[in-house]
Amino acid sequence: MFLPVLRRAAPAFLLVSAAAAQSYALRDAGQERRFEAVAEAGAVVLYESGRARTAFTRRRITGEVLVRLEQVAEAPLLAALCAARAWRPAPVLDDAVLLTFPGRGSEVLAAAESVQKMRGVRSAEVILARRQSKRWTPNDPLFANNTANAGYQWHLQNTGARGGTAGVDINVTGVWDTWRGSGIRIAILDDGLQTSHPDLTANVDTVNDYDWNGSDNDPSPGSFDDHGTCCAGLAAGRGNNGLGICGAAPEATLVGLRLISPDSSDTTQSAALLHQNEIIQIKSNSWGPDDGGSVVEGPGTLTAAALQQAAATGRGGLGTLILWAAGNGLAAGDDSNYDGYANSIYTIAVTSVTDSGAQASHAEPGANILIAAPSDGGAQNISSTDRTGSSGYNAGGGGNYSSADYTNDFGGTSAAAPLAGGGIALLIQSKPSLGWRDVKEILLRSATQNSAADPGWFSNAAGFHFNDKFGAGLLNIQSAVTLAAAWNNLGPLLTQSVAAPGALAIPDNSAAGVTKTFTFTAAQNIRVEQIALAVSVTHARRGQLDYQLTSPAGTVCHLARPRPDNNANLTWTFTSPQCWGESAAGTWTLRVADTVASRTGTLNATTLTLHGSAPDADGDGFTADTEAWFGTSDTDSLSTPTPVITRPGGTGTVTFPSVAGNAYTVETSADLVTWTAFSVTAAGASTTWTDPAHTAPQRRYYKVSQP
Repeated sequence: MFLPVLRRAAPAFLLVSAAAAQSYALRDAGQERRFEAVAEAGAVVLYESGRARTAFTRRRITGEVLVRLEQVAEAPLLAALCAARAWRPAPVLDDAVLLTFPGRGSEVLAAAESVQKMRGVRSAEVILARRQSKRWTPNDPLFANNTANAGYQWHLQNTGARGGTAGVDINVTGVWDTWRGSGIRIAILDDGLQTSHPDLTANVDTVNDYDWNGSDNDPSPGSFDDHGTCCAGLAAGRGNNGLGICGAAPEATLVGLRLISPDSSDTTQSAALLHQNEIIQIKSNSWGPDDGGSVVEGPGTLTAAALQQAAATGRGGLGTLILWAAGNGLAAGDDSNYDGYANSIYTIAVTSVTDSGAQASHAEPGANILIAAPSDGGAQNISSTDRTGSSGYNAGGGGNYSSADYTNDFGGTSAAAPLAGGGIALLIQSKPSLGWRDVKEILLRSATQNSAADPGWFSNAAGFHFNDKFGAGLLNIQSAVTLAAAWNNLGPLLTQSVAAPGALAIPDNSAAGVTKTFTFTAAQNIRVEQIALAVSVTHARRGQLDYQLTSPAGTVCHLARPRPDNNANLTWTFTSPQCWGESAAGTWTLRVADTVASRTGTLNATTLTLHGSAPDADGDGFTADTEAWFGTSDTDSLSTPTPVITRPGGTGTVTFPSVAGNAYTVETSADLVTWTAFSVTAAGASTTWTDPAHTAPQRRYYKVSQP
């Protein structure tokens, strides 16, 4: 018999604090979501909390409630007791009925809550109606595979055609249903941008562009300046105009900043990196020092300062997002960590993978690399806009597109960087409040572990996976946007440094090498994001040296490997995100080894600098990493994760408040995108459940609800 008893409220994420008035936690479209009730046109409708109020975030209360029963035969009695207008068996589910209630919104919500509290009711779920969006697929003829064309934009949607591997792309097409880059400016710092190109002209900003090579406001390319126009098309070629290609952010705004045709100085580079940063959110750079394997170069004094200032003050203090191509020197044995632009902590270093997800033949490795994006080197190259007519890469024919306004022969990390820039434009359009460090962490967490069998993959002590060839893996825009929806920004940037003075001889041709240690005290502890190791080495052939840094938790960062550089001596700073999320406290160990006989050298004074945030910025007793796991805020002491997670024996254990005998669902995820559900029967007022699939140091997320 149905008797009212005191039971829990409607199912909700345990990660969310108690709801305020007119706030509801309801199951919707297969997920638990929180809604705000709003009066519209004489009825109550619901909007998803924390999202802009649009037709797609609004839910209409239908008047129906899906009720699952212990005894479905008692449905008529239940309907009478709760004053339902009507009832009927639910389709598909044998233990469920649909109750219909009168009212215009709030009455139905109240009725569902009353039904939920009745004995014999397993769950009561309000049926909501939502507007569905029609899938947005651009009509650009070179977007999808067509055997009549010389290529297609597999980097946006890889179907496996033409020798590629299905799914090796930036997973962006589903994001276009909601976000296409409108309102986001992407600057292309390059050799020019053809603003008159028919597939770019609708998106270009001709008010805020500039040419530092010609000292005027026209960034149009000169003779043989073909590079920037291809980069621009990848980032934000106009989509759905029926002409040619589609950019990753097909409705974003392009700003041409002509800088590297032919020469650029510290003065002009710094000016370009600071240009209009209050309105330009993203800057893409597909250039840098020579990739021959013997060059150690980086930004000059002004440019280094400009990178730091762009991060500190751009986008109203959220930081300009500066993308940098990681380098094309693999064949020459180069290492991206010797490129001072790509290894700046204020940039996002982007490497490239082929259409099968493998390391591209040009893509040099580096511990500084954050993310990978598609490029050439496999069965297919990259399709993009080309300078119109015969003046670009495509002069017409020869296996290329019949229209010389496009090319299927672009590539290198030059292609990967602007492609990533376009994807990131969608990310910050979906969540404009993200800081530059938040964007980095979201990219790290959401990346796809491409080429999973590659032996270079490892997980650090905080659960982030890395590979020197790929950074955190292949850019995944759908996962990044999904993760960003409930993201709470990191705390203020903190920096701690420890110096190791003195000189040590480096043994000749010795794998053991020489070591220096850096001990960070408890008072210096931060949650690490980026590491920066400044070294001074005296050596006749600096390319013979190998540098590895080991964190207190045991993570080994291969900061730089030997390469064909026979120049002498080195004063340099190596960086890496590979200890992201780990604790600074403890002893860090640097090992420098000479890998070739006949030359010796000296490791001089070194300094290790760690950049990150406070382990518990809001002082609520939960570390920043724990709060990041649960989607709560580490800058708000009232936002705390529940339940508490412990890891006895390296496994995750969830403890949550419960009612004895009730059924609960615990869902687990490694990426906040894909969830696995487990059924749990409560034994008492508190239930402890151990995750059977969790092994340390694997990162896991949990949410608890009652089905």
